[in-house]
Amino acid sequence: MKMGEEPENLGVRRLDLRG
Repeated sequence: MKMGEEPENLGVRRLDLRG
C-alpha cells in the first residue's frame, strides 16, 4: 500500500481489503 498519496483512496482501499 502506498502511504501519503491520497487519503480518500486509502479509505476505499481499506473497504476493499475488508471485502
